[in-house]
Amino acid sequence: MPEQSVVAKAVPIGLARTTFCRTCKILILLNCIFLLKAFDPSQPFVAFAIIFCGFWLPALGHLAAEHGETHALRCYAITQCVMSLFVVTSALSVVSFFYTFKSMCKDCHVQFDQGQEQCIWQNTTLRIDLKDCLSLPSGDTVYGACGCLGVLSLVALLTVHQTQSILESHQAKVIVIDRVPPYIEV
Repeated sequence: MPEQSVVAKAVPIGLARTTFCRTCKILILLNCIFLLKAFDPSQPFVAFAIIFCGFWLPALGHLAAEHGETHALRCYAITQCVMSLFVVTSALSVVSFFYTFKSMCKDCHVQFDQGQEQCIWQNTTLRIDLKDCLSLPSGDTVYGACGCLGVLSLVALLTVHQTQSILESHQAKVIVIDRVPPYIEV
């Protein structure tokens, strides 16, 4: 009886790592662009958040993947996931607040047209200043900033998903084993 060879199909480890590292570099580049376009020096916490989430965290994931450190890669994935979901939630909150406040300013338009500097909104104790309504940014500005944050969060969540491929590739599991028929040479 002729000898039969075994063929095993598996996911190559290097491909998942290379794709992840490329996506981390794209994430860092997108964060640099966002930093240059939307950074306000009067808010130091925003600078800290952008440096932490935009540069340090993706760099940690990139280095952990290159060196094969699964524990650091898991820490990266968990932290990046939490931070990305927080950013998405915050962006949705900002858009919601923008719509609400814009609607409130429209409701106070009559009182502002009468020369009042302050509006008592719908006979409640809530007071809205004219200067706050006038300093409200345009919808395009809010949508643009929140849209950029949404894209950044989606790319970051993509890197979190890609860490799963890297972590699974370290488990060396065979996907399919086939017997090669004796009439095919391997």
